[in-house]
Amino acid sequence: MVRVLNGVHNIESQTIQTCEDPVAVTTAPPERLLIALNHHVVEVRDLSMNPEPTFSFPTVDQACFLTHCITGNYVATLEVKVSREGREIVYTRVYANWDQPGVLDGSQPMRARIAGRVTPSSSQTGGDSLEMIELPVRFPTTTAIACCQATGNLIVASTKTICLFQLVSRLHDISRLRFLDFELWPVTLELSFAPTKLAMVENIVAAMDGESLHVFKINKGVSHRSDQSSTYSGSPLPHSSASGSEKRSGEYSVTSRSPVDLDRLSDQIQLNGYNDNQYVTHLPGIRMNVHDPNRKTDVKSSPFRPPYMVSMGIAIKEMPTNEPWAEQMTTMVESLLQLELEPGNDYSFNNLILRPLYLESSSEVLQQDWSCPRLRSSFYDHLMGLNCLVCTEQEGYLYHFSINNFDTVNLGECVCVINFTSPVRYVCLEAGILHAITMTGLETYTIRSTHAVQFDENQVTPPVEDTVCLMGFRPFMGVIGLLLTEEYLIILAASETKSVNWTIYSLKLPTAQQLYHEMVTTALGFKKSMPPTYRHLLSEAHMLIKTATHLRTTPAHDSTCSPSRPSRSVQPHEKELYKQSCALLGQYHILSENEEDWETGCKYIAMSGMLPEQFLKWLEASENQADLESKAKLGVAYYLTKCLNQWPERLPKSTLATLIEQLEPPHLANLLLKSPVLVSCATDNIRQRLVNRTEPECCLAVELLSEDGGAALRLLPDDDDECNKQLVNLLVKHYQLLFDTMRQGESREKNTRIRPLLVTFSELAVLLMQEKPHQLAMALAIVVNQNPDEMDVEHVIQVFLTYLPSRIGPVATAATVVLQSFLEEVLIVPGKKPNTLHPPVQDALKILMRSYLSDIRVSSDKGRDPPKIGINKLPEFLNELPSHPTEKNFSTVKLQWLLYQDWLDTKSLSELNQFVYDFLPNCLSLQILAQPQENAIQLVLDHCPSVLVTYAKEMIKSDNDWTALLKELKTRAEKSSVYNNLFRDVLTYLSEKGKLCSILPSEVAGEEEYSEYVLTCQQVRHADHIRCMIMATGEHLLATLNL
Repeated sequence: MVRVLNGVHNIESQTIQTCEDPVAVTTAPPERLLIALNHHVVEVRDLSMNPEPTFSFPTVDQACFLTHCITGNYVATLEVKVSREGREIVYTRVYANWDQPGVLDGSQPMRARIAGRVTPSSSQTGGDSLEMIELPVRFPTTTAIACCQATGNLIVASTKTICLFQLVSRLHDISRLRFLDFELWPVTLELSFAPTKLAMVENIVAAMDGESLHVFKINKGVSHRSDQSSTYSGSPLPHSSASGSEKRSGEYSVTSRSPVDLDRLSDQIQLNGYNDNQYVTHLPGIRMNVHDPNRKTDVKSSPFRPPYMVSMGIAIKEMPTNEPWAEQMTTMVESLLQLELEPGNDYSFNNLILRPLYLESSSEVLQQDWSCPRLRSSFYDHLMGLNCLVCTEQEGYLYHFSINNFDTVNLGECVCVINFTSPVRYVCLEAGILHAITMTGLETYTIRSTHAVQFDENQVTPPVEDTVCLMGFRPFMGVIGLLLTEEYLIILAASETKSVNWTIYSLKLPTAQQLYHEMVTTALGFKKSMPPTYRHLLSEAHMLIKTATHLRTTPAHDSTCSPSRPSRSVQPHEKELYKQSCALLGQYHILSENEEDWETGCKYIAMSGMLPEQFLKWLEASENQADLESKAKLGVAYYLTKCLNQWPERLPKSTLATLIEQLEPPHLANLLLKSPVLVSCATDNIRQRLVNRTEPECCLAVELLSEDGGAALRLLPDDDDECNKQLVNLLVKHYQLLFDTMRQGESREKNTRIRPLLVTFSELAVLLMQEKPHQLAMALAIVVNQNPDEMDVEHVIQVFLTYLPSRIGPVATAATVVLQSFLEEVLIVPGKKPNTLHPPVQDALKILMRSYLSDIRVSSDKGRDPPKIGINKLPEFLNELPSHPTEKNFSTVKLQWLLYQDWLDTKSLSELNQFVYDFLPNCLSLQILAQPQENAIQLVLDHCPSVLVTYAKEMIKSDNDWTALLKELKTRAEKSSVYNNLFRDVLTYLSEKGKLCSILPSEVAGEEEYSEYVLTCQQVRHADHIRCMIMATGEHLLATLNL
């Protein structure tokens, strides 16, 4: 879809000229029109002055194509000459110094030379003589040429072959004056089709014919990861461009998506000396839709073939190196975009534009650095992205190539599709505007050429999915060409196709400021009636002025590179308009009822450079007060929340009170929780609006505003799971409210460093300890697990250790309960074992153990949580031990589980044993669990031998412990029948498990006393062996069956 804009004037004025016998035409800065006539003359007209020809300069033969390059300020031509045999010969020539005074008055003759082969004499260098430099193209004919405006390099095509010429600045040995020359690139590129149109930006080349488009990047001497892994491009394998001696005639094949021959790859690896069995092969596949060039279009109506069906390879051929201008090099080709029309369609590609987007730098203009790598200019670090526009008869497709780290060019992504009103013939592309000549006339569209450019992660850009706008339509008939300068749009028209006379329409284009004002004026008409349309038109105006102030489509040359094109600087009023557009968009999004728009609005306001109080005053002045009060309840509050902690002194308290009093109590409470600075300027009216509210956020806000001893927290029901969950989430979100900082103490000596700040619990946290201890503990645990870099277990424990020594009575008890619950939440996680070797974890476990012992001694479960589900999984032998009163205590069960996990270190166990010996001498379960294995067995045998077998099954893990147990039972069996029965029970258990043979010492295994048990053990082992063989045979059989 296309939105039609009325009231926006895309053309400021128009002048009409005529021209006789033209053949080709191009433009050159500043506002010049170069027209090649059929009598070997190029006529130069200044569009901003007299419409008549200003001057002219001759050409050797009749020029059939012209193009001008800013870097070097030269004119490149394709010239046709008919040989004696009647065959047309095409020459590629370059004309330098074409606008010098000697050329203007005709006082200096033309001087000719061959690029790279003939050095001008000392009398020919410098001055104002017109120079003709003929490029030594080795092709029988030339079909297309293009130049890069940043580097001055030329690319020449002949059918499927492409060669490159680098613009160089040489220093004459005698006169010491500089002169322009072109150096032949010592490689040629063989495409899969014969391009009719070429474009080049830095080291990016675009080639197109009627059915195919290929955009690729040339890397000299560097192999990128994308060269090896790109399945969307025709990239060479790493070995395919290493040396010219590996292939005949120095030819390299650039592989594309094709079937993989693993045998051939294996043979190549063996020939190269890599005999390792493990090697990596890059397999071609299908890319994700994010890089699919058709992803913005309907699959059913897309004119392009699917990406996996397109294969455009490039062959790289080296030229012989016996010529002085050639050099050995490694060239890698990285494909960025491949498009191919579906066969059988009646449409074709007819227009191609490749355009760079450079960052507008406020620093001094860069000078051309001739020592830069080939195909790259010194402006490459300012390159933010590239646009490629390709058109069929009915549609235009704009692709964007983003750049990461000012070096890596990403694959092309379709960001915009333009549906023309009738078949298109010619197009021109401004920074954010597209001009198209269709069968009915001139159409001007806004496009998404700069929406995908990422300046800063904190900046925001309007959605690229927004509908394009048709800004203007003007009827023109008989159009045969369309050209663009910085200020003019040039339309060439003729009454007949082969007419010798042309009509030249020079359309003065409005500036970005003029378009911005007209778009904003048009948008204001939809502000009340159609807010989405208002936002859309504001976004279009914003992007036009942003592009004008932040980007440029040509590099900022200095006067030595292009004396005819002075560098354009951004004017102060343009920057102010950009800030105004950001403020307007920020205002729209802040006042939106959609919560997702508020963050976008905050970013726009930050981009405008307005401080909070400036924006609030501007908002009050621009909005009706009634509308502001109804709309600003949530969006403005969100904005205040974002910026209040940054600029607390810049926000007037009266304005804040007026705004926040309009909020609903839950939103008002959230704002107070997010900004403690706002608490200091809150009024009694604000507090009264929150009192007696039962929402968790309101209760917390009331506790922040007043000291009522936790009365607000007591309004929250303890048995409401949803309410408790909300409270925990709030505490996690605003966990900074739980802590305060205090100075430990300052030394009175001048040379002594001030002690660091200590963190302790805030008054709110103290109230929560008494009223909502379990919710506080859970929130602290979640904070530690989610933000370990900001706060870990060690920090929280240190806060407790700082807080507890100065507290006594109920306050200390409440803090102890929270500490214990916190440690349980952090350490006792089902299915996860803490790192018991980490010193902070060891300290935490020791504190948890001491907390349990303290609870057991006072024999109270008040305020304690029942054991978790995982803690209930205790050894069965504990149930068979004689009961003890303390074992019914929750803390005893938790301590038993902690000992059973074997997480405590030796020092902690020693401390525990001493405590049990002194205060719990009859608690057999803690004594057994806290002792080493050997001592624990002795305790069981002495005090409760009936649980020995159960204990052994659950607690003994190693063969050595089993052997020690058998020896001890053998010794005691001789004295008592009880131990003899236990001895037999243990032997029976071990034999049935198949462990006895490995546990019995070899010297006693053959005794008759053990023969029955040994035989049983052997039989069990044999059965297990047969079972394993059956399972392995079955798995092998299933693997061989073709099911």
